[in-house]
Amino acid sequence: MRIVNRSLRFEIEDQMKQHGYNINQLAELSGINPGNLNMALNGITRSMTISQLDSLAKVFGKVPGWLYELYTEECISDEKLSRPRLIRYLVRCAEIGRSDCINAVVAKMLDNPKNIKVIFAAAEKLYQKGKRKESEHFYEIVVDSVKDSFSEMLAVSHYRLFTVMQGTDAEKNWKAVIRFDPYRNRLPDSYRLDALFQLAKVCYSLKKWNEVEEYAGELVELSTVLSGLEEIAPKRHPVYYYGMGLLYKGAVLERRGLYDRAKEYVLNYMNLECRNLSMSLAKKNWSSSRFGGKRIYTRLNC
Repeated sequence: MRIVNRSLRFEIEDQMKQHGYNINQLAELSGINPGNLNMALNGITRSMTISQLDSLAKVFGKVPGWLYELYTEECISDEKLSRPRLIRYLVRCAEIGRSDCINAVVAKMLDNPKNIKVIFAAAEKLYQKGKRKESEHFYEIVVDSVKDSFSEMLAVSHYRLFTVMQGTDAEKNWKAVIRFDPYRNRLPDSYRLDALFQLAKVCYSLKKWNEVEEYAGELVELSTVLSGLEEIAPKRHPVYYYGMGLLYKGAVLERRGLYDRAKEYVLNYMNLECRNLSMSLAKKNWSSSRFGGKRIYTRLNC
């Protein structure tokens, strides 16, 4: 049995003695199957999961993250890596703020460049759970480690960082745009539409009219191409992005005093027929954005 594994199990067994628990009692209190718990503690055929360790910590009255520093050998041993177990471990460490454990295990992982996919997967798990700030550190590791500038994983990481960094600081928002911009067209098509929309939206708030016009034009063009492709599943229906591209183009032209051209774009936006959309989600997205077009069109006709 490995020394680190024995240390982890020794600490658990020591707590069992202090509390006077046997395997069956501990299993009942923790909700862990007695057979699984017995095998985990004896290291026979099953390693302990991070959720099991959390359950034991609760039974023993320990703080979240108890013995996490000893858990890495459950994930990495003899140059072998358990991807599912390691992803759950990294996610949990990030959730409770165990950066010391994250740094220790990442240092081991980066010895093999292939392991960067595990770090990316952990970042995606956190991001999808709404823990965007917690995912930021992992995406930064991916950005710093991936050398292929055309890597899809690298492009997605830059996109995630761009969204995470958006806030009330205009200077930081603009820096995030500059950093992400070179990677926008390297994203998978399912991400590109929303990325262009977010870029246009941020630049509009920053009054970067040239950039808004560029991103809006790309948004109109790409949404036209993707609108008939069922295998592409963007965040919203492509027609929504097409309409918003038209609206941003019209808004920029209005800012430049080109009112007749602006009116053409905004009118095209307003005349898009929602009844031709087959997806109820597209209709919902569309109806929520029409007021902006009407408002601009009213101004243009004053």
